[in-house]
Amino acid sequence: DPRLAFVMDTVDPRLHFALVCGAKSCPPINVYSSKNLNFGLKAAAINFCKQEIIVKKDSNEVQMSKIFLWYKTDFAQTDEELLRWVLPFTKGDQSADLTAMLGSGTLITVTFRAYNWMLNQLD
Repeated sequence: DPRLAFVMDTVDPRLHFALVCGAKSCPPINVYSSKNLNFGLKAAAINFCKQEIIVKKDSNEVQMSKIFLWYKTDFAQTDEELLRWVLPFTKGDQSADLTAMLGSGTLITVTFRAYNWMLNQLD
């Protein structure tokens, strides 16, 4: 199969923040090129995590997009590994709270929010 020449040996999980299906819960559309790919994927990951991860320090809970559930093995094997994987893409209070929770040694409840399949369109 000639397509096999284009198959990636390892998956960069940030691709999940660049692939768009047009639903409201999908990442926004962006343009990537060989010159801006790493920068663009990092920015997409930061933006997606900012919008789709809710850290509730008081209840030791993290709510995440279902994308993290559906493709979990691309990111990590366990919930804790998943939280550690997203940590570099969080900022401000979100990052500080998640860092504190991970450092506390207490169990963190990870839940996955309902996916909004409504068409993401301009009003």
